[in-house]
Amino acid sequence: MIKIWLSKHSLVRRILWSCLIVFIFLLGKGLPSPFLNLKEVIYFELTTNTQKILVLSSGDQVSLFGLSIGPWMSATIIMSVLGQLKAFGLNRQSQSRLGRIQLFLTLIIALLQAVVTVNQLPKLLIYNNLSQFYEVIMLIAGAFLVMWLCNMNAKYGLGGSTLLVMINILQSGVDGLKSSNLLQTLSIWQQVELGCTFISVLMVFTWLNVFFDRSEVRLPLIRLLSDDNNLKLSYVPIKLIPAGGMPLMFAFAFMSIPIYLIKFLIIFFPNIKELRILLKNCQLNTVSGVIIYCVIIFGLSLMFAFINTNPHQQMRNFKFNGDYLRGVTPGTQTERYLRKQIWKSGLFGAIFLTVIAGFPVFWGVGNSSNTQITMLPGIVMMEIGFGMMMLDQIKSIMLKSQYKSIV
Repeated sequence: MIKIWLSKHSLVRRILWSCLIVFIFLLGKGLPSPFLNLKEVIYFELTTNTQKILVLSSGDQVSLFGLSIGPWMSATIIMSVLGQLKAFGLNRQSQSRLGRIQLFLTLIIALLQAVVTVNQLPKLLIYNNLSQFYEVIMLIAGAFLVMWLCNMNAKYGLGGSTLLVMINILQSGVDGLKSSNLLQTLSIWQQVELGCTFISVLMVFTWLNVFFDRSEVRLPLIRLLSDDNNLKLSYVPIKLIPAGGMPLMFAFAFMSIPIYLIKFLIIFFPNIKELRILLKNCQLNTVSGVIIYCVIIFGLSLMFAFINTNPHQQMRNFKFNGDYLRGVTPGTQTERYLRKQIWKSGLFGAIFLTVIAGFPVFWGVGNSSNTQITMLPGIVMMEIGFGMMMLDQIKSIMLKSQYKSIV
C-alpha cells in the first residue's frame, strides 16, 4: 500500500531518499575511526583548536568519512579542465571510458589525501604500521562510499550530486563560526548588532543571487518550422552569470590539490625548507593564499561558463535542427558569435564572484580563526543558489505529476 502511494508521489519519495542519504552521510562523519585512540582524540579537540583540520570540501578527517567528497570533486575539476583543453584526446573518448578514468583519478587523489591525513595525526592513531595502513584503506573506502551516496541522491533524491557537498560546506561553516574567537570577544549587544548586520547582508545577497540567476541575455533564434507567432518567442538564453555557484563549490577542492601534494612531498623530503615555505604561502590565512583562491574562483568561473553553455555543441544543435541566429551566418560564425557572448557574461560573472566571495577572505589574513567567517559570503551565495536549484527541481517534479498517462 505504501509502495503504491509513494510511486504516485515522486516528490515525497525523492525527499525520503534524500533524508536517508543525508542521515547516512552525517552518521559516517560522526563515527570515529576504529583505529583511533579516543582519549587522544578528546584531548586533541580540547587543546588544539588551531590545529583542527577543517576543510570545506572535506569532512572531519578523523571520522569514517574523513575525506568526504573532496577527491571526487578534485577529479571532476581536473577532468573538466582537460576536457576543455582537449588534452590526451579526452574529447574523443566514450562516456564509459571517461567515467573509468575519473574513478582512477579519484582513487589516486584519495590515496594522496589519506596518506597525508594519517601522517598528520600520528598521536591519534593506535600507533603501528598496520593500523596506519588500515586507516588509509578506510579513508579511501569512505571517500568512494560518499561518492556513491552522491550518485544515488542524483538518481533517486533531490538536489543532485551536490546535496552532500552543500550539507558538508554548511556544517563546516557553522563549525568554523562556533570555533572563531570573534564572537567570544563581543558583548551581547555587539553580538545582536552583528546578527542584524548579518541578516541584512544575507537579504542583499539573496536579492543579488536571485536577480543574477534569473537575468539572461536572449539571442533571437530563427526556427524554420515555427510560425510567425512563435518566432518572436524563440531565443537562446545565456545567463548573466553562466557558471552559477559551481566555481565557489569546487574552488575549495581545487585549492586543496596542491596543498595535499606539498604535504605528501614533505613526508618523504622533510628537510627541504622550500616545501614548507610553499605550503605556508598556500594557506588561506596568507596574502598569497587568498590571491591563489581568488585566481581559482576567477578561472573556474570562466571554465564553467563554457561548460554550462557549450558554443560548439550549440552550433551543432542548430545545424542539426536547421535553426540559426538572426543576423549571424550559420556554422563557424555562429560558434564564434556564441563564444563571444559567453565570454562577456562569463567575465562579468567571474569578476562578480571573485569580488563577493574572494575579496572578503583578505580580512582573515594573519588570523586563521576569522578565515571561516570571511568565507561566509561565498557560503551564503552557494547555499542560496543551491536552494533555488532545489526549488526549480521541485517545480518540475510537481509539474510532471500533473500529467496523466494516456495508457
